[in-house]
Amino acid sequence: MSDIILMNHTCSSMTVISNQFIDMYFPIAPSEAIKIYLLLLRYAGASQSITLDMLSKKANETEETVYSSLSYWEQCGLLHLTKDQGQRILSMQLLPLSQQPSPSPKSSLSQQQKEESTSNIFSHSLPEKRSVAPAQMEHHPSSQALSQLVFVTETYFGRPLTHTDTNTLFYIYDSLKFSYELLEYLIEYCAEIDKKNLRYLEKVAIAWYESGITTVEQAKASTKNYNKTYNSIMKSFGLSGRNFGRVEMDFIDKWTNNYGFPLSIILEACDRTLKAIHQPSFQYADRILSDWHKSGAKTMEEITKLDSVHNSTKKQERKTTTVQKTSAPNKFHNFEQRSYDYQALEQRFINKINGINMDKK
Repeated sequence: MSDIILMNHTCSSMTVISNQFIDMYFPIAPSEAIKIYLLLLRYAGASQSITLDMLSKKANETEETVYSSLSYWEQCGLLHLTKDQGQRILSMQLLPLSQQPSPSPKSSLSQQQKEESTSNIFSHSLPEKRSVAPAQMEHHPSSQALSQLVFVTETYFGRPLTHTDTNTLFYIYDSLKFSYELLEYLIEYCAEIDKKNLRYLEKVAIAWYESGITTVEQAKASTKNYNKTYNSIMKSFGLSGRNFGRVEMDFIDKWTNNYGFPLSIILEACDRTLKAIHQPSFQYADRILSDWHKSGAKTMEEITKLDSVHNSTKKQERKTTTVQKTSAPNKFHNFEQRSYDYQALEQRFINKINGINMDKK
C-alpha cells in the first residue's frame, strides 16, 4: 500500500491532546478508536507519512480495525478521508474539534447496521471486574434486588452460591447494567440448557453485553438463533437428542463468533468431515473451517474456488510423481547380465568330486 499523507500543523516534539477531546469524546469513544486517534496525532505532529499497516502494527490491531476506527472518527467529524472508487484511503486530514461532539455513529445506524453491530469492533468496551466484599453489597442501593437474584439463581441451579458466585451476579447487574428482568431470564436460560454454573452465565452475559442486548425480547431472539445453530450442527453430525458438551460449544462459538461463518458454511464443513473420516469430529471440522478462515473464504462461491485451486494443485503433484516414477532408472534392467558355460561348470563339479584339480594341469 502506498503512503497516506496526514495533514496537520502541530509541534513535532510532543503530542498535544485537547481537553475538549478528553471531555467530550474520550468517555464515549471505543478504546480501539482512541488508540488510533492518538497515533494520528503523533504522526501528524512529526509530519510523517503513514500506512494502514503502520497504524496496525503500532496499535497492535488488525487493518480492518484501523480502517473502522478511521471511519468512526470521520463520522464524528474529526477526520476527513479521501478515498478512491475502491474505498481505498488516499489521504486523511485531522479536523478541528467542534464545540459539541457529533452524534455517536451508533445513533444514526440503520436497522441493518444495528443488527450487524454485534460483530463490529465498536461494541461496548468491557467494564473491569472487581471483587466486592459482602458488607459493600449489603449497603449497595441494589442490595435488595441482588438478594432476590441470588435466591432465584440458587433455586434454578439447585445449590447455594459462593461469595465468588455472588460477585459474578453483582458484576453483571451493576457493571454490565443488566436489568433485573434480563438477568433473571439469563439465569433461567442457563438452567434450561443445563449449564448451571456462574462461569458460563457470565460468559453469555458478556456476549449479550458486547452484542448490545438490553431487553428480554432481544435476548430471546438471540438464544433462539443460538439454539438453532447448535441444534443444526449437532443434527448434521447425528448427535441430536443430547446436551452440548463444553468443548463442542467452544468450537461452535469459535466458528460463529470468532470466524463469523454463517450456518450454511459450518454445515458444509460438517458434511465434508463425515465424507472424509465417516464419523463426527469437531476437531476435523475445525481444521476445515480454520483453513477457509485463513484463506478469507466466507461464501460457497469462494470455497468452490479454493477447491478448484486445491484440486488443480493435487492433479499437478500426481502428474509430477508419475513422470518421476516413469523416468527413474530400473535397477533390474541395468544389472549387468552374465553368460555361463553350464557344461564346463558341470565338468568342474565332477572333477572336484573325483579329486582332480584341473588348474594344476
